[in-house]
Amino acid sequence: MRLFAVLAFCAISLLAACGADSPTVDAEQTGLPDVARVVCETDGTRVTPLAKPQRDGIHLEILNQTGKDLALEIGESEGEPVMGTNADRGTSKEVLDLAPGAIWLRCSEGGWAQIEVVDEDDVWIEGTGATPGCETTVSGTSYFGPDSRGYPTPAEAVREQFSAHFEPGDVLEQVGYPEEDTPTLSIVRDGVSVWGFQLVRDEAGGWIVDTDSRCG
Repeated sequence: MRLFAVLAFCAISLLAACGADSPTVDAEQTGLPDVARVVCETDGTRVTPLAKPQRDGIHLEILNQTGKDLALEIGESEGEPVMGTNADRGTSKEVLDLAPGAIWLRCSEGGWAQIEVVDEDDVWIEGTGATPGCETTVSGTSYFGPDSRGYPTPAEAVREQFSAHFEPGDVLEQVGYPEEDTPTLSIVRDGVSVWGFQLVRDEAGGWIVDTDSRCG
């Protein structure tokens, strides 16, 4: 009886100690992960089912366990890839500029798996549209050398490089993630996107328009 009483006292003491020292759960830890894991296995693809984007896009950690280099196909609907990247043996990383919502992935010939990207921090900029809202378009590419220098912000780059094409009332909008490596902007005229731009950084960190697409 004495041994039982001692054991009971110890159990009660431990419970009390656990209750007293139990850490509180940080509210930030209860949100969605901001990195989605993609696991390439010999029999298919496994993914983090829910994730959120960061300010520069959707972050993927790709773990290839097959022992051979693969390709990772990525789409906004099952079976219809819109882009791809390498899934080399081991661990690699990728950042996508796709809009929040369902994205589908598969490692080479495996089955498709879905990640639901939820923009719970409201980082995605919807905008009017990244591409011109017209029946026909004309696209162009800028050519610049290693000594070319851009502008402090993407908006300044567009306004300076294409200043002659702005009309009164035009609005310049950024579309996508605010800190993308290749941000996209568009000129909106009377509520319709008429000219789209994609920008890149120069070697000094400034911004230059790389490609543009306008109504033809």
